[in-house]
Amino acid sequence: MSPVDVQPRPVKRERSRDVRRQRAPSPTVPAASVESAVDLARFASRATWLLIALGVTVRLARLLLRFPLWLDEWLLAENFVTRDFLGLLEPLDHQQVAPIGYLWTEWGLTRLLGFNEWSLRITSFVASVAGLFAMRALAVRWLQPVGAMIAVGFVASGYFPIRHAVEVKPYAGDLACAAVLLWLVSRWLAEPARTRRLWPLVVVAPVTLFMSLPAVFVVAAVWGVVGLRALAERRFQALFPLGMAAVTSGAAFATIYRISTAVQSDQHLAPMRDYWQAAFPPALGGDPIGWCQWFVMAHTGEMFAYPIGDDNFGSVLSVALVIVGVVALWRGGGRWLLAVAGLLFGLAYVAAWLERYPYAGTERMTQYLGPIICVLAGAGGAALLERFKPAPRYRVALVTTCLLAAAGTGLLARDLARPYKCNYDWRHQGFARWFWNQDTAAGTLYCVERDLGLQLYPGADHSEYHSNQQIYSPRRRELGEGTTIDKLPGDQPVRVVVYNHEKDALDPARWQAWMGAMSERFDLAGRDEHRILIEQYSDGPFIGVYTVYRFTPKGTGGQE
Repeated sequence: MSPVDVQPRPVKRERSRDVRRQRAPSPTVPAASVESAVDLARFASRATWLLIALGVTVRLARLLLRFPLWLDEWLLAENFVTRDFLGLLEPLDHQQVAPIGYLWTEWGLTRLLGFNEWSLRITSFVASVAGLFAMRALAVRWLQPVGAMIAVGFVASGYFPIRHAVEVKPYAGDLACAAVLLWLVSRWLAEPARTRRLWPLVVVAPVTLFMSLPAVFVVAAVWGVVGLRALAERRFQALFPLGMAAVTSGAAFATIYRISTAVQSDQHLAPMRDYWQAAFPPALGGDPIGWCQWFVMAHTGEMFAYPIGDDNFGSVLSVALVIVGVVALWRGGGRWLLAVAGLLFGLAYVAAWLERYPYAGTERMTQYLGPIICVLAGAGGAALLERFKPAPRYRVALVTTCLLAAAGTGLLARDLARPYKCNYDWRHQGFARWFWNQDTAAGTLYCVERDLGLQLYPGADHSEYHSNQQIYSPRRRELGEGTTIDKLPGDQPVRVVVYNHEKDALDPARWQAWMGAMSERFDLAGRDEHRILIEQYSDGPFIGVYTVYRFTPKGTGGQE
C-alpha cells in the first residue's frame, strides 16, 4: 500500500474517510492484512483529531495566560496606539513591516475590545486555529491517514506554530493563508475536469494578499501550476478562471503594493537587508562552495523546524522526511503537488536572490512554507512506516502519535509553569500592573509623554513602556485622550511619571520648560525612582527608569 494516493479524491459522504481512502485490496492480499490496514487508518484519523484538539488547547491556554508582550510585539503594538486607521498606511514606527489587512484588523479590535493582550493576539489565535483545520483538509487530500496524522501533528504540536499563534505578529496568518490556498488548489487538482472548483480560489486568493505578505508567493505558485496543467492536458476551460484570477489577484496585489507595501519597503527595506543578509543566497558563480554551504545550512535550520528544530543542522530529521516524501509523492501520483512545492520554493529563492524577502535564516519569515513542508514530511513518514509489517506498523504509529502529543503537552506544561517568553518581560509586566494601578489618594498618575504630550528624551524608543502603560493604566487602556498642563486638576495632588532608558539623553531645555509650566500651578513635593531591568545584552544591562514627580496644589508648601 502506497503512503500517498495516486490523485487526491473527493469525499464520499456515505462512507467513512478512513475506509474510503484505502485502495481495494488485491485478491492475493491476506484478509488479516486488509483488516490491519483499515484499523490503522481509523486509528490515524482519530489521532489526527486528537492532535488538533490538543493544538487548539495549547494555543487557547497561551492566549488566556496573557503572556507579557515582548520586544518585537511592543514595537508593532505601539503603532496601534499612536495611529488612526489611515495612518497605518504610512511607514510604521520602529522599522516594522506588516500586511495592511492584519494592521487594520488589529486596529479595529483594539478599538472594539480595548488595548490588552487578548485583543492584540486574538487575530493570530484565530488564524492559527483556522490553519490547523485547513492543514488537515490539505493533508487528507494527498496522504493516507497515517501521513495526514504526521503532517497535521507537526503543525498542531510544533513549537514555532504554537508560539506565533499568540503573538502580536502576522506569522500565524502566513501559515493559515498558505494552507487554505494549497487546499483549494488541491480540490481542483483532484478533479481538473470540474472547473468550478477554481472559483473559490479566484475569490480567496486576493483576500490572502491583504492578510499575508508572503502569500503572493503561494498565490503565484498555485495559479502557475493551474496554468501549466491546463495547457499540458488541454483543459482550456480552466483558462477563464485563471484569467479572472490574474485580474483579481493582480489588482489586489497592485493596490496593496501601492498603498502600503511599497511605502513600508521604501522606508525599511535598506536596514532590513542588512539584518537579513544571512538569509540571502550568495552568488553561485562567484563561490560555488560557499553557495552549497549556505544551501545546506538554510535547509537544515529553522525553515524546516517542524515540529521542533534549530539552526546548525537542528532540523536534519525533518529534512530527511521531506526528501523521502518527495520520492513517495513522485512515485505515488503526487507530481502536481510537487510542482506547486517546486514553484513555491523557486519563487521564494528568486525573491531572496533579489534581496526583497528572506529565504531562510529565521522560521518566522517562512511560516508560509510550513504547510507544504509538513505535507512532504507526512508523506515521508508514512512511506517509512510502510516498510514495517502490519503489527509493528501500528505500534510505530502509536508511538509517533504519543511523541507528538507529548511535544504539545510539554509546551502546555511549560507555559503553565512559566507564562512568559523572557524573565525581563514578566518582571516588567508585573511592575506595570502594580505601578499603573496604585491608590490615587496620593494623586492621579499622569504620563509626561502620553498624557501631557511632552518629549523630554527626543528620539528615544520607549515602546515597551508605552505598550504596558496602555494595557495596565486604567486611564489609558481604553485608548483615552491626553490632556495638557493647564487642564490638570489644580485643587488636588498629581503625580507625573517620566520614563527613560538609562542611556537616553535628556533635553535640558524641554525639562526646564516643563518644570517652569508646572510650577505656575503646583509645588514640587518630591520624586521617586524605580529602575527595571528590561533586557540583558552582551554589553551590559538595559535599564528602564520610572521617575515619579509628586506635585501639590500651589500654596500648600509642597505638603501632600
